Amino acid sequence: MTTLVRDIRGPRRSRILAAAVAALGFLPLGCGLWPWESEPIWGRVVAHGRPVTKGTVILMPVAEDVTTWGVGPIDPTGRFEVSSSRLDVPLQPGRYQLYIRPPHYIDSNTLKPAPPPGYDVPAKYMDPARPIITVHIGGEPTRIDLTLQD
Repeated sequence: MTTLVRDIRGPRRSRILAAAVAALGFLPLGCGLWPWESEPIWGRVVAHGRPVTKGTVILMPVAEDVTTWGVGPIDPTGRFEVSSSRLDVPLQPGRYQLYIRPPHYIDSNTLKPAPPPGYDVPAKYMDPARPIITVHIGGEPTRIDLTLQD
């Protein structure tokens, strides 16, 4: 007795492959439906009653197993929106220490990086070694408004 084995190479295999590729096109790429995308984090920075108009808000993870930092450039109105420091890994929920990184400036006397003259942010908020603000980022949109005092 002979058993007939059907060969799926050729036109049928091509149709199956084409159907699989077409089905991938219906996946929700970039629509906010992937579980690993982070929710928006935004806010405003004010120091001495005026908006901080330059610099960057930095979120450093407290947990040692989290490797992604948050980075949010401050615009001329004092507003910022944080995004992940890595394109391939979103900002994960958890506790983060926050500090302000001043704009790039080299002191002409010491030839070392320093905040630019007249930068309103008190020094205690710019120290990455000892950040004094801790925030919790959850699985929902988060607004962080910072009023910095001496």
